[in-house]
Amino acid sequence: MFGIPGRPDGYMSWIHIDDAAAAVVAALDAPGGIYNVAEPDPATRQQHAAALARAVGRKRLRVISPKLARLGGP
Repeated sequence: MFGIPGRPDGYMSWIHIDDAAAAVVAALDAPGGIYNVAEPDPATRQQHAAALARAVGRKRLRVISPKLARLGGP
């Protein structure tokens, strides 16, 4: 089951812990300011679900229905 609520065509960004840690270390030597650490090519929830399905040998994953997701609130 792909349990990330939201519109399938909405974008989301996942970042690996090693990449986040490398960004923090790099920021320690950078001038003061605000930095945004994210992947350069975010994918939609639908694209993430398809990639995860392929990774586990499935055609597709079940997703949370929009009605059920709305119960969680914004």
